[in-house]
Amino acid sequence: MRVMILARLYIMGSFPACAANTSCVANSSLDEDIALLHLKAQHAAPSVQCTFSSDMCAGNQCCPGTKETGYKTYSCPSACVSFTGCEISGAHQQTNMNSGSVSSADEYDNAMVYFDNDYEDCGATMMLGAGSVQYASAGAAVGGRVVSTAGYKNLKTISFDVNFTGLSDSPQWALFKNAAIYLVSNPEGSQPAGDNYCDQGGNNCAMDCIEIDLLESNGPIQFQTTIHSGGDTSCGGSQLYEFWYPPLLWDNLSEIGCTETTSPISDDACISALPSWDPLTALATVQATFGDSEMTMSVTVNGETFVVYNSSSAGCSGSSAINYTRVQEYNSKYGYYVVSSWETSNSYIPNGQSWSGNVAYTTSCTGCDWLCDCGTSGWGFSNMQVWYMEE
Repeated sequence: MRVMILARLYIMGSFPACAANTSCVANSSLDEDIALLHLKAQHAAPSVQCTFSSDMCAGNQCCPGTKETGYKTYSCPSACVSFTGCEISGAHQQTNMNSGSVSSADEYDNAMVYFDNDYEDCGATMMLGAGSVQYASAGAAVGGRVVSTAGYKNLKTISFDVNFTGLSDSPQWALFKNAAIYLVSNPEGSQPAGDNYCDQGGNNCAMDCIEIDLLESNGPIQFQTTIHSGGDTSCGGSQLYEFWYPPLLWDNLSEIGCTETTSPISDDACISALPSWDPLTALATVQATFGDSEMTMSVTVNGETFVVYNSSSAGCSGSSAINYTRVQEYNSKYGYYVVSSWETSNSYIPNGQSWSGNVAYTTSCTGCDWLCDCGTSGWGFSNMQVWYMEE
C-alpha cells in the first residue's frame, strides 16, 4: 500500500525537477515520505511555453524543432541545465537586441544561428553548437566550411563573439590566415553548400551571388570587411572594403623573428586600430547592421566600441562604388545565409610577398599559415544571433 501511494504521488509531480535534491531515508515513516514528495512537488519544473513555438513543455522535455533551431529539437526552458536528451542541449531563451541596433526590436524575429558542416579539412569535423563553431576537434585545430541551416530575409542585424584565444599555444599565432565569417545570397534563395556553393571569389560565378565578408583574415595581421555587390556573371562586380586590426598582433611578429614589416596605417580613414583588444586573452563582439542606405559594422572589446566599416564611405584604395540597393533587394527577395570557413586550400605564403592593407614581408617569417598544426584549439565564434523579418 505504501509503495502504491508513493508511486501515485510521484506521477502527480509529472516531470523531474532540478531544484529538489532530496532522497528518502531508510526506514522512514509513511508520513515522512509523503511530506518529502509534497516538497518535491513544490519544486516540480513548471509548465512553460517553448522558446520558438506555442507548444508547452515542462522540465526535462524536448521542444519541437523550428527554423530558429535548424529544425532540431531543443531543451524546454525549464529543463535542468545538465539535461542532454534533445538534439540541441542547453538553455534557449529569446534574447534582446543589443542597444541601438534597431529602432524597434519587437518588429524583428530573433534567432540563434545553427550550422551544417559543408566539408572538413585535416580529417575531422569542427565542433558545432547553438550559435557557435569551433575550428578544433580532439585537441587539434581543424578546418573546413560550415553553412547556416536557414537563410534570413530582411536581415537587420547579425551579432557574434569571436574568439582567437585558442591560438595562444601556437608561437606563430599572428600569422594565421583565412579565417572567415560572411553572408551569401543567391537568386535561388537556396543554401550555398556543396555543388550549390557560390561566392564572389570565383565559385559558381554564373549564379551572380552577393557576398558580404564580415570578418576575413585575407592575409595575416589584420581583418577585412567587404561588400561584394555582384552584378555580373564573372565574379567581377564592384566591392568596397575596409580593414581593422589589434596593434598587439604586431608585437608577436618581432617575437618570431619577422623584421622589416610594414604595419597598417592606423591613421588611414579606411583602417581602424583596436588598441584595447588582446586577441589571446579577450573575445570581441562583432555586430553588423543593415540600414536603408548603408551597412555598418562595429567591434566591441572590453566595453569599448569601434565602428570599423561603413558602406557609404569611399573604402580603402582599390574599392569601387557598390550597388547597395542590389544588396537590399537580395536581402528582401532571397535572404542571406551565414557561412564560415578556415581553409588549407587558401594558404597564402607571406615570405617575400606584399599583401593588402600595406602588409609587407621582406624576410622569412614562418607561421602556422594556417595548415593543420595551428595550435590545439583553433579559433571560433559563439552566441551568433540574427534579427530579421519574414514576409
